[in-house]
Amino acid sequence: MILPWAKIPTHWIRDESDPKLKRFSRLNRGASISGLIIYIVMALRCNTKPNKVFRETGCTDLTYTELQRLTGLSRSLISAGLKMLIELGIIKSTSSGRRIFYQISNYDKVSGWAKVPNKHLYGNSTEDIRVFQDLKLRHDAELNALKLYLLLIAFRSEELNYAMISYDSITKYTAIQKNSIKSAQSLLTCWGLIQVDPETSPGVNKLNQPYKYRICGIDGRKHMGTQKRNANLLTED
Repeated sequence: MILPWAKIPTHWIRDESDPKLKRFSRLNRGASISGLIIYIVMALRCNTKPNKVFRETGCTDLTYTELQRLTGLSRSLISAGLKMLIELGIIKSTSSGRRIFYQISNYDKVSGWAKVPNKHLYGNSTEDIRVFQDLKLRHDAELNALKLYLLLIAFRSEELNYAMISYDSITKYTAIQKNSIKSAQSLLTCWGLIQVDPETSPGVNKLNQPYKYRICGIDGRKHMGTQKRNANLLTED
């Protein structure tokens, strides 16, 4: 059974002194896109509890063949993506004979983690993740969209069920230029991964207007309509 969501650590994304999403750049676009895709896949496939194979959590023994099937990436891009994740300390690798094991860094921390959609990304299949299969891996917009997606997941409020973040903050954590954020938003919306609403509260600075970003596949029944309805019920009581 595919669970609705999986867990990812967020410290490496939210660390203001060294936000590592900035390291995934157009200068090594193929490796950067591949690394972000592989990280998401590992989060979906790793163990959440100790088991007979892994004594620690956040571990997986996904092979290159399995990663190819799930993502559509070539073996050379998988190699480049894994190398980048390991060098940045986002994942760790160990080997035993011919087998290689990977572990997501800081997976067991009590705080500093977020929900990434699981069932929604797989859709009707457990064999591959369609949105990743369709990427061309040649466009900056795809890289920016993946960086923005992970940033929004990391900044999503569990209570409100959305992330609200300004263009200035997006640039600060990801190095996505402001004039490229809109195209990243559009791609994520087109892929069915987010919903975007402007923040319309009085006094909002229109020049640096934050948006409300909802992650599709996470707590879909918790949205503005249900929150208002619940508030009205409490008021009536």
